[in-house]
Amino acid sequence: GVTNQVTDALRDGHFVVVASENEPCSVSLMEALALGLPALAARSGGNVDIVQDGTTGLLYETGSIDGLRDQIAAILNGDFTPAPPGEIRESVRGWAASEMAAKYNHVYRQMAKRNGDAS
Repeated sequence: GVTNQVTDALRDGHFVVVASENEPCSVSLMEALALGLPALAARSGGNVDIVQDGTTGLLYETGSIDGLRDQIAAILNGDFTPAPPGEIRESVRGWAASEMAAKYNHVYRQMAKRNGDAS
């Protein structure tokens, strides 16, 4: 159901499934990984950059119901051993808004230096 207590709901889980097939950067995916939960996501959009396939989660081919089913079965049967929660959390640290802002700021400063603006 609908909840505003996303963190509590996620903490009660063992893994998260993000079945969206066209999402450039899934906030729900990053929230789950930031809590140390492994993820199962479609191989599309930003998911391929966020999920380390076989380590922090699993990816399945976009649009493949069989692929989704098979990956869920692999998880439930114990055929997938995810990284420890701490490693999963660490994997998305660089995606935090503050980290991304610092990276963009660095790029902009480098570009400004190349253009003769030392500010």
